[in-house]
Amino acid sequence: GRSWLVNAGDNLQVALNSAARGDEIVIQAGATFTGNFTLPAKSGSAQNGWILIRSDKSAQLPPQGTRVTPASASLMPKIVSPNVSPALKTLPNASGWWISGVEFSVANITAINYTLVALGDGSPQKSLSTVPSDLVLDRTFVHGLATSSVQRCITLNSARTSIQDSYVFDCHLKGFDSQAIIGWNGPGPFRIVNNTLAGAGENIIFGGADPAIPNLIPSDIEIRRNYIYTPVSWKGTWTKKNLFELKNAQRVLVAENVLEGSWVDGQTGEAFVLKVSNQNGACTWCSTLDVTIRHNIVRNAGAGFAIMGKQGGKTTAVGELLNRLLIEHNIVENINTGPYNGAGRLISLMQDVQNLTIRQNTMTAPGALAQYLNLSSVPAATNFAFQNNVMSYGTYGFFSSWYQMGESNVQGFRGTVIVQNTVMIGAQKLGYPNGQFVASLAAAQATGFGANTAVVNAATQGVVIP
Repeated sequence: GRSWLVNAGDNLQVALNSAARGDEIVIQAGATFTGNFTLPAKSGSAQNGWILIRSDKSAQLPPQGTRVTPASASLMPKIVSPNVSPALKTLPNASGWWISGVEFSVANITAINYTLVALGDGSPQKSLSTVPSDLVLDRTFVHGLATSSVQRCITLNSARTSIQDSYVFDCHLKGFDSQAIIGWNGPGPFRIVNNTLAGAGENIIFGGADPAIPNLIPSDIEIRRNYIYTPVSWKGTWTKKNLFELKNAQRVLVAENVLEGSWVDGQTGEAFVLKVSNQNGACTWCSTLDVTIRHNIVRNAGAGFAIMGKQGGKTTAVGELLNRLLIEHNIVENINTGPYNGAGRLISLMQDVQNLTIRQNTMTAPGALAQYLNLSSVPAATNFAFQNNVMSYGTYGFFSSWYQMGESNVQGFRGTVIVQNTVMIGAQKLGYPNGQFVASLAAAQATGFGANTAVVNAATQGVVIP
């Protein structure tokens, strides 16, 4: 294809409009382009190739598979929104755009910028036939300013989209939700791999608004080897809720990530919030199904997992509940300690979660832990397996306000209930016939239960911590 060269002062939108599949748009590194730019639809198909947007210094960037940092900004062109609208967005049916080594940001404005990079649309997009697809953000730097209000850094309302090797930062608001990445009106698949993702409200969320496309559930979502965090320096300045949330999603893999930085504020400091939510009453089909969370390190949060069959009293027309959730081989540490204060629970279950397995995890809290497993409703879950876990016992251990403390709380479940080999760090308590108490984490690890620390560390070795 053809190379379209765009230097400082040139019209970037003309190049975007003119390029065809198989072409590349080569933009001068260090040049700033201020405006609200769009990726239009192009004729042809995947057989005709990508349209590559890249820096003229792309050869000096870290290679694919290596995450960029702000240190790479001098090698990138910069696209800046001057207002509340996206610096870059897709038009209906846009497809085949690969963006590599480009910086996106916002001018120093007092108003809220609602989205920096919008892939797909949240409301006018009412049919799968208009959804943008085949989109890649590769080694990009997407960020607000330290003092700016940015509601969303990236929206994923598209199909067949990858965010990889990128640095997404300063996505924050006061008094409202904000996200590094959010998706609710795109079918997927989504690939979010090897990024730094720093958001205030929720770092990553799927759901949170009713899809405009009937029967849409964001699907086939891979989230791997990311550093998902909120800097503690944001505490008191920007509103914090959690690190990862699902309200409407299916076939989700969350693996080999490091997640940290949550405290009581807009919520009670959980790292994960997992549920089904008919958010505004129109999503009668909303579901959260087939979710696997494995080989992650979760730390520095006010609580671990809040798992709900549904959000409060809201139901879908089919009565769908959170179903088929597997949490295994994770390390959860430093919960409810220091500035990372919160509910002080490792796991909370409520609103009849369906088919839940929690196995071979190590979850510890050196600070003020309330419960390692809390049941807040009856039934809390149907078909539940809790196997081979190492847990800090805390004050109340396995607790339900309905049935008090101890394994007798299985009365709060329905269907098949398996509680096996719980190793609890703390003083001996009655009511745990399927568990054993030890004095320290080292003693717990010697039992062979809990997460294999070497395996989890190896799985997260590629996660770059700034």
